[in-house]
Order: sequence, then C-alpha cells, then structure tokens
Amino acid sequence: MVERLLYRHGTPGKQIHIFEGHTYAICAVGFSPDDQIIASGSCDHTIRLWDVKSGKEIMKLEGHYGTIFCLRFSSDGKNIVSNNRMIVSWSYDGIIGLCDVQSDIKLRKFLGQHIRGIHCAIFCLDSRCIASCANDMDAIRIWDAKTGKELRRLEGHTNDIKSLNYFSDGQTLAPCSDDATIRIWNKLEGHLYMITGIDISPDDSTIVSCSWDKTIRI
Repeated sequence: MVERLLYRHGTPGKQIHIFEGHTYAICAVGFSPDDQIIASGSCDHTIRLWDVKSGKEIMKLEGHYGTIFCLRFSSDGKNIVSNNRMIVSWSYDGIIGLCDVQSDIKLRKFLGQHIRGIHCAIFCLDSRCIASCANDMDAIRIWDAKTGKELRRLEGHTNDIKSLNYFSDGQTLAPCSDDATIRIWNKLEGHLYMITGIDISPDDSTIVSCSWDKTIRI
C-alpha cells in the first residue's frame, strides 16, 4: 500500500485524507490550479487523479511503460481549445502523454517521441503547445496540445537539455543544457507577407524587419 497525506494550511499535522491505490512508489504529485484535483505518477506506470474534497480516486490513466517522474496541469488548469483541464506527463520511456481530465479517460500519446528519457515538458501560456526536452542530445520539440503532432524542433544545443521554462509572454523559451549554455528561442510574428530582410541594432537589443506587406517592423 502506498499512502500520500494531505495537510490543510494553517493546521500543521492535521491529516485530511489518505490517498490509496498505487502499487509502487509515487514519484510525482501536483495540484490542479483550481485546487480541486491532485494528480500522482508512480513507478507502477500509472497516473491517478484524486478529488481533493472527498479523497476518492477519479481516474486511472495507463499507457506509460516506465516510471512517471513528473506531470503538470496546464497553467490555468484549462486548455484554450477545449476549455477543459489538461495534464501532461512524461517518463523515462520517452513518451509524452496528454489527458483531457474532463472528457478523455485515456492517456493520449504524442505522435512521435524522444529517443530516451524525457527531462521536462511544459505548456506554453495559452496551453495550445507543449515543449519537451530529453536525455537524448536531441532538439527541443514543440507539440500541438490538441492533436499531439510534432510542430517543430529547436536545434542548437550540443548536449542533453535538462530543463525548460517559458517567459511570461508565453512565447519565449529558455532551456538549459549540459553544454553549459542557455539559449533563448522566440518566434516573432506580425508581418502579413514574405519577409525580405532583417537587421539587428549595434547593442543587440532590437531587430528591424521589412516585408512585402509594405511595412517595417521593430
């Protein structure tokens, strides 16, 4: 039997619930942003969702083939496409799983996977995309959170990428790597037609671009 205890803020040591169900050690746990659900990932290769108020198991998700080391809810607890709670999980099996907590009782696997164990996977600000990195010296991969398809790869690091984080704009991505570098990635949008030229200011703080849309943008 594996137990996890939940304590109420302001009342140290007061046990509220015992969540039981996992058959091996639990390695990942997290609240939904609205504090209504707790998700847990285990060495038994399952993810379980628990109702905070009742302590009852809501859902059991299977599909991973390795220990689930981390899981995260979308930043606001919902996905902008479905307006439902979404949770992303990853494991040393190289698989990224995604679940729509309110309507999808199965763990959906992304179409494509990293070669080796995944270090990190995070939602962008609006939860439309998920960025992931792994222990495979591979590129950062960007996934469509609705379809699970790989959208693009960000290449440049020369060693394993250990962690990812988005800036508050939800677009700029900052990974850190065993190659001793942090690289900043961003996608700049705005032009309506083909971009024909760019230049960077001498202090590297500003980019100017021109386009067939008859505009210059800074």
